[in-house]
Formats: sequence, structure tokens, C-alpha cells
Amino acid sequence: MLGSEAQNAALQDCWERLEGSDLLRLVGRLHNAAPYLDPNTQATFCERVRLMLVVAASNETERPIMESIAAAALPDPVTGSQTCHDGALQEFNNIELYLMSQRLLVDAGDSLQALRRRLLQLFRIEQLELLANQRTGPGDLVSVRLAYRRELARELDLPIADSMRFRGAANLARDELSSVLEKVRKSELSDALVGYMLANTDWTTRLRAEFADRFAEIEARFRLRVLELASKDHSLQDELNLQQGLQDDKEQEEKELLRELTIKQINNN
Repeated sequence: MLGSEAQNAALQDCWERLEGSDLLRLVGRLHNAAPYLDPNTQATFCERVRLMLVVAASNETERPIMESIAAAALPDPVTGSQTCHDGALQEFNNIELYLMSQRLLVDAGDSLQALRRRLLQLFRIEQLELLANQRTGPGDLVSVRLAYRRELARELDLPIADSMRFRGAANLARDELSSVLEKVRKSELSDALVGYMLANTDWTTRLRAEFADRFAEIEARFRLRVLELASKDHSLQDELNLQQGLQDDKEQEEKELLRELTIKQINNN
């Protein structure tokens, strides 16, 4: 999967660093992936693969997890069995999704709106995965997952929507996609999306920075209460206990503010 002369030169060091790795073995399997075989998508697909290799070669922290994901697309060391070509593509997609989640501020940190959009995209993909895993009808699970992503990519503004080689293996019911779309939309209106975003430290850190004055008000009230407490005649233990109570109240106020701001951003389409 080579590109221009400059890209090839830059990539040579990556190949050397990753020699013998499961990531390179996965890349070998991707020569049979549908987006590589399609002349219309081959160039952009190769660029995505190159980006994955560059990140892996330059980041020893993220590389082990990327390697473990890639291993799922390779022959089982005991049985020798392996997933199909679409399955290998899915594991590559999973590496991309992992990197998206780890590099939120790098890839989507230009604005609060961009960060909200990327988190919403990742939430939607997670919901599609859950629905695919809960599915009870006939069909290959790998194909179902890829079909959900591809067929609903436009409606759900998904960042990944690769073509697949064995679409028929999903064996989707006639109205299945519309039903899945409806369920994802409902999940966005539930507390699930709010909880998902609040669980992301990049999101909460960004909210604290964007609305620093609101959090400063909470901090100011807390400090005033601590001073008022110190001016009263309490035993040391009682004062410590009361201070902890004030700290707990402050943290609860901050949680409520983060939730309020998150809901506002979700509704701010």
C-alpha cells in the first residue's frame, strides 16, 4: 500500500519499527478489503492505513492496544482459523475508532461544537455495535456490524463507512435498518448520551475551560463558606468533617453544572 515517493520514504522507518508486528500482518490482509479493491476508494483507504502505521510507530503507549485489536484479524494460533476479509476490515476500523477516541483534542478539538460532533459520532457507532450484538436473527455478526455502519452512515453522520465484500452475509430483514436507526435516535434523546459525554474527560475539561466563569463562581462560593466555617468555634475534627461536607457540595454543584452544559450542547444543533 504505497503512495507517493515522499510518502514511501516517510513510511520506510515505520515499516522497520513495526517489523514482524501484527499490525503489518493486518495490513497484508487489507489488500483483499473492499475499499482497497475499489479504484475509487483505494487511494484514500491507503492513506488511512499509512496514518495508522505512522501513529503506531511513533506512539509506544497506544501501540500495544492497536496490536491486540489487529491480532483479532489474524489466524488463531491454535486452530489456524481466521475471520473473513470483511472481518479484517472491521478490525482495522476498530483501530481507527480507538485512535479517534484517544485523539479527540487533536482531531476534533478546534471547537466545542467539533468535539461534540465527534463524541456523538462515536456514541452512535457504539450504539450500532450494541444493537448488532443484541440481534437475534440469522446473519454473520461481522457483516451485520459493517452493514449497519455503511448503510446508516449518512443518516448518522458516521466517520467510517467502508464498502464490504459480503453484504449479503448480513441477512438483514426488510425494515431492520429503519428500526435500528430509530433505536439509535431514541438513545440520543435518553440519558445514555449525556452519561457518555460526561464520562469523557476531554469533554468535561473542555467545558470547564469554555465556561470558566461559571465554575469560578462555584469555587468562590466554596472558599467563602470555608472562611465562614473557620471563623466559628468548632473542634478540629468537627471542622474537618464540615470542610469535607463543603467539598462534597462543591463537587456536586460542578457535576450538576457539567450536566446542564452538556445537555445544552447536545440540544444546540
